[in-house]
Amino acid sequence: MKWFNGGRIGLVLTGFILAISLGIGSSAKAEFTFGTPTNLGPTINSFYEDSAPSISSDGLSLYFSSNRAGSLGSFDLWVATRSTADDEWGTLVNLGPIVNDSS
Repeated sequence: MKWFNGGRIGLVLTGFILAISLGIGSSAKAEFTFGTPTNLGPTINSFYEDSAPSISSDGLSLYFSSNRAGSLGSFDLWVATRSTADDEWGTLVNLGPIVNDSS
C-alpha cells in the first residue's frame, strides 16, 4: 500500500500525538450538576444487587440490572416507568426472555 510507504503513517501519528499533548481541540468540558441523592423507595431499591441504572431521555423509564427475585438468570434487565417526571416509579417489570436468559 502506498500509504505505508515513505513513513506517512508515522507522520500522521506524530501529528496526532502532538495535537493531543499540546491540548489542541481540548475545549470539551464535563459540567455535571448533581442533586441530593434520593431513595426511590421499596419498589426500586432492594437488598439485591441493583446496578447500571439508566433513565430515558424523557425521564419516564428507569432501566437497570438486578439479581432480584424473579430474574431468569444471574442478572436481568428490569424497567420501571412513570406517567410524568413528578410521579412515583411504577411496578418493576422484568424485560423477559427476549432480552434476559439463564446466562
